Amino acid sequence: MAYGDTPHDAMLKEAWEQFCDDLKGASSYIFDDPAPATALDRARGFQYLTQNIALGIEVNVEHSDPLYPDFFRPMTPVRKYGGDNPDCIYLRALLDGSETYRISGNRGGVHYLVFGSYRPAELTPEGESAEVGRIMGKDLITNWDGSFEIIVSPDEHPGNWLRTVPEVDRLTVRQFFGDWAAEAPIDVMIERVGDHGPPEPMSPERMARGLAGAAGWVGDTASYWRWWQQRYREQPNTFRTSATQGTVGAAPGGIIYHMYWMVQPDEALLIEFTPPVCDYWELELNDYWMTSIDYRYHMAGVNCRQSPTERDGSARVVVSHKDPGVPNWLSTGNMNEGHIGLRWMQCETDEPPFPETRLVKLADLDGLLPDDALRMDAEGRRAQLAHRRRGVARRFRV
Repeated sequence: MAYGDTPHDAMLKEAWEQFCDDLKGASSYIFDDPAPATALDRARGFQYLTQNIALGIEVNVEHSDPLYPDFFRPMTPVRKYGGDNPDCIYLRALLDGSETYRISGNRGGVHYLVFGSYRPAELTPEGESAEVGRIMGKDLITNWDGSFEIIVSPDEHPGNWLRTVPEVDRLTVRQFFGDWAAEAPIDVMIERVGDHGPPEPMSPERMARGLAGAAGWVGDTASYWRWWQQRYREQPNTFRTSATQGTVGAAPGGIIYHMYWMVQPDEALLIEFTPPVCDYWELELNDYWMTSIDYRYHMAGVNCRQSPTERDGSARVVVSHKDPGVPNWLSTGNMNEGHIGLRWMQCETDEPPFPETRLVKLADLDGLLPDDALRMDAEGRRAQLAHRRRGVARRFRV
């Protein structure tokens, strides 16, 4: 058997070659201004592309049939995009918003849990959110053993109901962990209601569409997130409100602030605030590509459960290349610029505080801190990182 022996060979070959050509073109994003021009940033840029090739295939080929959905993890410790939260396990399933689905599982012990249904941005009416339906973990009705069932549909149902409309194309589950090593993730599955038999096998036409979609995903993702954070780059090291939260449905149940950080190896960015009363808060540090620093080995995030506050109730966070000797450290991962997101979830106030920021010389930092400021020595840091490493393995069950 050889090329040309089936009537689909030419179409599949053309689809594959176009897929490869489109991936070649995506490399331009790595070199275009204002992408940082360091060896590390260049390598990270290409790593970003490779990670999103895999994700593009999952979204557009392996999990592309909304009539037979499965939950999959779009972001993991080694595959990231869009400002992934180190505290979070994200689950996604692709849906047909006119169908009815059943989600079942066990609540587990995760600190902050949200189910949401979403429509594409291009199909979202002006002034409305892409998020159509939402169930917060605190509102989820469970049985005595933590088990639950959710109906996902355009028609209202008693009990746990997640609303959709025909335009809805995906469902996202966000699990925000406070203590990574202590909280158990949910067990969950999704199925379309009814007895439908197995899905149709892969067809040449579906594969060709999937390859085109996967290539488009890689380029569109790189382009969008570069554009998205450029507005914050114009005013570095200063927190600002999100310009897109109300439309994209980010940080469901909360408020998010953004900052573009720029810190040289001899500098430290001091971030100080007093957390309001809220269910959960977290700061995450990302690189230029809007992906988290490797949180398996670096202090890439701090949150309300893991991060100690000062004696007066305030929080002090330091962004730096080298360990600054304070508990709440955001490591740059040897990069000089990127993004920081701050999430305030379920606050008692609609206007949580903007943290104060100061860029100082790292050598001067110790003298600028109060005498009673919390400190952390090398042994404490090793224990802190080891605890986080165990927590990653436990959360992702690897």
